[in-house]
Amino acid sequence: MVRRLTLILTTVILSHAAAGENYKQLLQEGATREKVQILYAEYATKVLGQSGDCSRELEALAGAADYKESFILACLSNGWIVRAVDIDHEYAPPSGAWAFSTTNFGGLVMQLPGDCKTIDCLDVPDFSGFKVKSLIVGPYVRGQLFSDSEFQGNRAVIAGRQPELPIRARSLKLRTPPRIDCVTLSKYSSDGKNASFVLHLSGANLDEGAVITINDEDCVESTIELRVDNSSWLGLGKDDAGAGYNLDPTYYAFPIYHYDSISTSVKNETIGRQMRIRVRNPDGQQSNELEYDIPSPQTLDSDGDGLLDAWETGEVDGLNLASIGANPHRKDVYVEVDRMIVPGRVWSDYSENAYPRREVFDDIKKIFQQAPVINPDLSVGVSLHIDYGQKDFEGTGESRGGTQIPWRRYIGFKDVKDTKVDVAQADQYCNATLLRNDPQYFDPKRKKVFRYCIFADQQWNSRSTGGGNKSTIFFLTLGVCRMNAVDRNYQIGVFVHELGHLFGLTHSGDQNGWYNNKPNFNSLMNYLFTFSGHDIDGKIGGVEDEVSGDQVYAYSEGMRAPIDEANLSEVLGVANHYPHDWNGNRVIESQPVQVMLRNPTYEIPRVLTDCCEWSRLKFTIGDE
Repeated sequence: MVRRLTLILTTVILSHAAAGENYKQLLQEGATREKVQILYAEYATKVLGQSGDCSRELEALAGAADYKESFILACLSNGWIVRAVDIDHEYAPPSGAWAFSTTNFGGLVMQLPGDCKTIDCLDVPDFSGFKVKSLIVGPYVRGQLFSDSEFQGNRAVIAGRQPELPIRARSLKLRTPPRIDCVTLSKYSSDGKNASFVLHLSGANLDEGAVITINDEDCVESTIELRVDNSSWLGLGKDDAGAGYNLDPTYYAFPIYHYDSISTSVKNETIGRQMRIRVRNPDGQQSNELEYDIPSPQTLDSDGDGLLDAWETGEVDGLNLASIGANPHRKDVYVEVDRMIVPGRVWSDYSENAYPRREVFDDIKKIFQQAPVINPDLSVGVSLHIDYGQKDFEGTGESRGGTQIPWRRYIGFKDVKDTKVDVAQADQYCNATLLRNDPQYFDPKRKKVFRYCIFADQQWNSRSTGGGNKSTIFFLTLGVCRMNAVDRNYQIGVFVHELGHLFGLTHSGDQNGWYNNKPNFNSLMNYLFTFSGHDIDGKIGGVEDEVSGDQVYAYSEGMRAPIDEANLSEVLGVANHYPHDWNGNRVIESQPVQVMLRNPTYEIPRVLTDCCEWSRLKFTIGDE
C-alpha cells in the first residue's frame, strides 16, 4: 500500500571539519585511491561509527573509475552528511532526504528537494497520524515521527521492510533528469527529397545508456560521445564565502554534474519533416522535448550557429568565411568593434586606448570558449571572432574593425527626427543603424555574418550603460560611468550583456523579460550581476551588504531553485545556502517574508525561476 508522508528534514554539519577540508582539496586536485581510502576510513570511524575494512563501501560510493566524481566526496567537502539523521541546527538549510542502504551505501536511489513535503513511492506501515521527521531507507525503513506538524508531542519510531523503489541504484551520485540543450548534425547526405545524417544531442546529465526517442519511437541506445564535467564546481572566481564552489549538490534545484553529447544515425528521412526528440536516461527520467526540422542541402546548418554550411565552406556576398576561421561543425560568432574617442571629461588620467581595453576581448572570447556547448565535431564552446582592429585578425591581416567614429555625445537606434533629442543638441546625436549602413564604417559584405558593436559615450536622457537592437547592432555607453568606463569588469560585463540581447536573451530569462533583478537568475543579463559577475557561492550579501557576484562572467546554466516573493525564507537565502535579509530589517526572520524583488516593482508577488540561457541563444542575424 502506498502512503503519502510529510517530510521535513534538516542538514547535518560534519563534526570533524578537517575531514571536510581534506575532501575539498581532493576534489580540487584529484587523489589516489589510497588517499581516498584513508580519508573515508576516517569518516566512517568518526562520523558513522563504523570500523574495519571499508573498501567495499568505498567502491560502492565512488565507483572504480573516478573517485573525484564521487557524490559522497562532494557532500563531505562542505561537511554535509549524506544520511538524513535527526539533528537540528539553528538556521541550517534543508538538504532533502536520502534513500540509501545503511549497510553498504550502494543503494542510493533518489534525493528529495529540501522543501519537499510529501513522498509517494514508499510502501510502509500505517503511521497512525504521525508526521515524519526523518527517514532512512535501507534494509528496513526507519523513521522518527511526531504527532503534530511542529514535531512536538508524542514521538514514535517506525520500522518496516525495505520497499521496492522505481529507480535503479547505479552510484551515489545525485540523480537528476537529462536535459537536451542543442540539436546538431554531421555526415549529412541527400538525394534532394530525403536526407541521412548523424543526429547529435548535447545537454546536461545525459547518462551512459540513455535512449534517444524520435517521434515517440525509441532509437538504439547511444553511448556517450563526449562528457564534460561542469566547471562550476571548481576554480572559478573569488571564493569569499569559503563555500568550495558549490561542492554540495543540494545547493541546486537542478545540479549539473556533466554535459554530454550522444548521437544516433537517421536514414532516408523526408526533408522538411519535423522530428520531436527526447532522451530517456536508464533510471527512467525523461528530458525536455525539442523539435527539429530536417534540412535540405540549401538550408543545412550543421552546427546551428546561423551560418549555413555552404557559407562556412565557401563564400557569402563575396566574404570568404573559411579564410577567417569559420568551421561548419563548430559554432562561430563574428563581431566587428568600432569606437568613439570620448573627450577627457570622462577619464582624464587614462589613455584613450583604454576605451576599449584591448585585453578584454581575449577575456570575452574565453567566456564563449568555455561555454557548456558541445559541437558536432565534439569540440566544446563557441568560437567568438572579434575584429577590433588588430592586424592579425584571424591571421588574414584584413581587419576592418577598430575604425574611429566621430565623437557624438549621444547614440541611439533611431533617426534624430524620431527621438526626443533637443533640436539644439541634434548635432551631438548619431544613429547606430546609419553607422552600420555606412560602408565607411561597416563593410556591406559582412552584413549576413558580423554583428556590429560601437564603444560610444552615452544615450539621450538615459543612464543606461549599453543597448542592443534585435540581432545586429549593440553599443556600450560607459561614458555615464565616468572613471569606471575603463574598468575591465565593466567593459566585459556590458559587452557580453548587450551581445546577449542580440542572441535573444532577456533581463529576467523569461520570454518577455520586462523585469530585472531576480536574485536566483545567475546571469550577466541580470542587472544584479552585470558588473560584478554572477554568483558562485550563494552568498549574495548579508544583512547590510548589497547583492554582488564573484567576478565570474557568463550566462546562466539554469541550476538555481525557484524563489517565491510571497514566501521568502531569510534562513535559506537565495540558494538554500546562506541566510539573506530579504526585507532589509537587519534581522534574519525565522518565518517567511514577502518582498517584491523585481525591478520595476510589482504589487502581485510571483515565483521567480532560473533558466538555461546557453540553450536559448538565437544565432541567426536578421535584416535590421
